[in-house]
Amino acid sequence: MEEIEMSGVPKTITIQNKTKDELHTMARTFNRMIHRLQENMEKQKQFVSDASHELKTPLTIIMNYADFLRRHGLENQEMANEAINAINSEATRIQKMAQTLLDLATLENESFLEMNELNLVSLCQSVLNQIKPVYKREISLHYEEDPFITRADELKIKQVIIILLDNAMKYSKDRIDVFIEKDKQHAIIRVKDYGIGIPQDEINNIFERFYRVDKARSRETEGSGLGLNIAKSIMKLHKGEIKITSKEGVGTELVLFFPLISL
Repeated sequence: MEEIEMSGVPKTITIQNKTKDELHTMARTFNRMIHRLQENMEKQKQFVSDASHELKTPLTIIMNYADFLRRHGLENQEMANEAINAINSEATRIQKMAQTLLDLATLENESFLEMNELNLVSLCQSVLNQIKPVYKREISLHYEEDPFITRADELKIKQVIIILLDNAMKYSKDRIDVFIEKDKQHAIIRVKDYGIGIPQDEINNIFERFYRVDKARSRETEGSGLGLNIAKSIMKLHKGEIKITSKEGVGTELVLFFPLISL
């Protein structure tokens, strides 16, 4: 342990005997802790690598267009306008990504939620009233009970619903259906689209950070590959769950499960 402290390199202790005494127990506990530290360090390295990769492309575009303006000025008005628009677009994308990364960091260190009784019907209606006029999309809300009460942090659950709707709008042109229902143990929100769907071999990766099913399409739709990871983290804080089912060419359904409360 002193050697590890001096070197700063976490590594497991070699347990040389099979005795079940206190030292043996302590060494096993220490090794489990080291394994967790190593896993977290690898995740950290991967996150930094992924974030750097995501930021590299827009920064390269900004630098190239800025260099064009520096060398040619505004002589060619059409090209200058193209450069200015590209710089503005990529800078906006970096700003959104930076905010998303901050959201992720906040979620990882947050232990406090503003939990209150929340009517899921009213919340979904409020979100749809904000989104439909902006995106001009047909989004239908279906429910059998009103009010439909659970306990949750309103702002964070609103964020999750917006992430799911945003995902549905990016990858479908048809209508979107939102269902509020329950089973014996859960309050449930289902967001269903009728778009391109997801290949079965990619579904298990869909909640990973920066993961995008179609890399080319993701550039077109300005996706960061972080939204569903944030949604999963928020649901985990609520002791809930998020699941996905999808079929290529048919559509995708994302389902939120909240622990059912007794009123």
